Amino acid sequence: MKTRAIVFGSGDFARVLSFHLERDSPYRVEAFVVDDSHRTTNELLGRPVLSWERVVRTHPSTDFALFAAIGYSNGNRNRAALFERAKMHGYALPGYVSSRATIHGSLGEATVVFDGAIVEPFATVGADAVLWSGAHVAHDTVLEDHVFLAPGAVISGNCRVGARTFVGTNATVRDGITIGEDCVIGAGAIILHDVPDGMLITGRVKA
Repeated sequence: MKTRAIVFGSGDFARVLSFHLERDSPYRVEAFVVDDSHRTTNELLGRPVLSWERVVRTHPSTDFALFAAIGYSNGNRNRAALFERAKMHGYALPGYVSSRATIHGSLGEATVVFDGAIVEPFATVGADAVLWSGAHVAHDTVLEDHVFLAPGAVISGNCRVGARTFVGTNATVRDGITIGEDCVIGAGAIILHDVPDGMLITGRVKA
């Protein structure tokens, strides 16, 4: 029997994650959840969309696991805030790892890993991270909490990526690089030297 679950979110991320959970996990998604101020529909994929204020009563943490399907809006801070809020209400946050991903390193709580993503040996991924399809985390690299890697993003070996940083589609980070917290690395960027906290990087960055 599958474990009952709810998914926080009602956008594309929530739809995609629900698709994978239903087909490739021990969880059954019974409802979607959003803050009441963001609820624009009552149904998604044939399941109810409920307000957070209601769901903590009708779908309690004693009976349901919770999956966070919030993207990189507000610099990943919205997902980080939900992570803390869900824990305060006692929800288990199991995360999801595709059976088509290759994981040799360690993954933190509530991390989501989609098809074709790779985490090499001795790499460490923090809590509440998202590795979209085809993302690659090489050996001895550390991703801190709430990092989001878009499809095809490559983080080479012996790197560190700070908390809440977003790395865009097909961006590449050379080995040995440190990227600070709260950074945005744009699609296709090539990072060849360290990046301090809070930076927005687009295109090729020269050493």
